[in-house]
Amino acid sequence: MLKRVETSLGRVDGDHWGPRLIDLDILGYASRTLHVPHLMLPHPFFLERSFAFYPAAEAWPEWVYPLEGKSLRELSRTLTFSTASIRLESPSPKALMEALEEQKSKV
Repeated sequence: MLKRVETSLGRVDGDHWGPRLIDLDILGYASRTLHVPHLMLPHPFFLERSFAFYPAAEAWPEWVYPLEGKSLRELSRTLTFSTASIRLESPSPKALMEALEEQKSKV
């Protein structure tokens, strides 16, 4: 479903690590861990990417990261990131929500 949303918002395939218009990832799901082709939970780089970690920690500080057994609040006290912590604004939150609703109606 996320791939369909990305496509509906204008994403086209390009270089694996290259720039893209939008990139939706599942960072985690409850306290589950999962490792199957094309999906790892929690996201394998979640604790390495400040642009994903900090908004998640603000939205869900008590979520326990299953690989560490610590909440995001606890982890935020000890994590350091190798790159500057930046805050990115969504290119279009309204468009994202509309695309999600559209995809849900098709399922």
